[in-house]
Amino acid sequence: MAYYGIPTKALHEQWLGLVQPVGLVVAPAVLTKLELVPNQNTAYISALQLQLKGLLDEVDGRNGEPLKVVPGLRPLLTELLDWRDEDLLDHEALVAGVPEVVLSEYGETLRPTHGVPKLEGEGLQALVMDLTSLGEWGRDFDAPWNPSGNGWDATPQQRFERLLKETEHPIGLLFNGSQLRLVHAPRGESSGWLTLPLEPMAEVAGRPMLGALELLLGVDRLFGGNPEQRLPAVLAASRKNQNEVSTRLAEQVLEALWELLLGFDAAERSARERGATVLGELSGTEEGQKQLYGGLITVLLRLVFLLYAEDEALMPKDSLYGQHYSVSALADRLRQERVEHQSGMAERRGGWAALLSLFRLVYDGGGADPGYLPARHGELFDPDAYPFLEGRGADGSYTDAILTNLPAVSDDVVEKVLSKLIWLDGERLSYRALDVEQIGSVYEGIMGFTVEQASGPSVGITYRPPRQKISITVVVDGEQLLAQPAGKREKWLDDHTGVALKLPARVK
Repeated sequence: MAYYGIPTKALHEQWLGLVQPVGLVVAPAVLTKLELVPNQNTAYISALQLQLKGLLDEVDGRNGEPLKVVPGLRPLLTELLDWRDEDLLDHEALVAGVPEVVLSEYGETLRPTHGVPKLEGEGLQALVMDLTSLGEWGRDFDAPWNPSGNGWDATPQQRFERLLKETEHPIGLLFNGSQLRLVHAPRGESSGWLTLPLEPMAEVAGRPMLGALELLLGVDRLFGGNPEQRLPAVLAASRKNQNEVSTRLAEQVLEALWELLLGFDAAERSARERGATVLGELSGTEEGQKQLYGGLITVLLRLVFLLYAEDEALMPKDSLYGQHYSVSALADRLRQERVEHQSGMAERRGGWAALLSLFRLVYDGGGADPGYLPARHGELFDPDAYPFLEGRGADGSYTDAILTNLPAVSDDVVEKVLSKLIWLDGERLSYRALDVEQIGSVYEGIMGFTVEQASGPSVGITYRPPRQKISITVVVDGEQLLAQPAGKREKWLDDHTGVALKLPARVK
């Protein structure tokens, strides 16, 4: 789908890239499905910009410097977004009472300054904290604030978030004159918010943000239109979509684990052909198998960590890192090479060595100055935790010598693993939009398995247990299975695996 020749996905990426949401607020996939896009009519947006410029006024900022603000949330909503005056209720108009949270330990009570009524029925669909009504022009949403002086040095965001969660009003608007923040804080879930700066919206470069402001908080989104396209429904659908994304990601991470295991199995066979080994006796003992499995899981967790860090701009942003170390850039390069070389990827090398270099860089740090990439000496990236990943034995330290026995993990394997972590249903995954719980579910999806060495040809049967999120593959000895009478093979499987499976007709 495209509007004015621009793909819908690109339109959402444009304004989301400018406002940099924290956590999940709206999912581009949901907006696209509901055919919700910022208005692309230049004349219309230019007229909105003129209205916004007319609303902007200059006040003394917190440091005594002039600050451009809209003098109050009500004029912004009614004059720019066409809300009616009664769509923003003050204290006196909140007929059902003001939602509040009493903090007895601090002698303080959290209350909204306004509320947004539901379109149908009683109650509020959003709470509002207009800091300008408290004289707090330009107050930083994320800096400590203690208005009562009673000891709770929480930020406006933290205060508002607690109010939203404990009163079970998950949607909120936080306003300080120069910025408007949309907050989604469902109780029992991670919060998300996006911040819209007002003065930049009046400039040409800010048009996508102004379009997004109208898209998210215009009258149709709160007080009319298709119920499925109203803000509460859009936010709820975005949460549901993200849960589905994390489920599919967990499945793909398990598939990536399988690809990585196959890659190391092939690397071991290659090493033995030249009289060497990368796994040693790991696959032959129970303790060794645990070490092998733990190392493969660690690789995936390192990659997930780095993909999240890169999406959050926590890694270096210069071309040196981008061209030579970035996981995302390596994935893109290998993806392009697959197009160019296709089946030849199995004979190409370099991707695994690039990842090992990055893992060591993260562990030891590096760069022209100490602040470029500080050392993160932790267990996750410790090269000596799983030395077989570098083709080393258990004796010695990673600082001892040059690596001469790197596992011959092909670029075919590395590309498949990275693609499983980055692409879902043909769309690139944004790790920035995943919260901690969802990333944790990825970890849970690859726990609880073991690696065992087959004694001969084996059969893998994949199934999805009832009420489970991910598929399971049961591997059994092929010769033993085929030795059973055809009519008793399913019972034999049940006896040996504890799982009632329906076999394909060709195996029965």
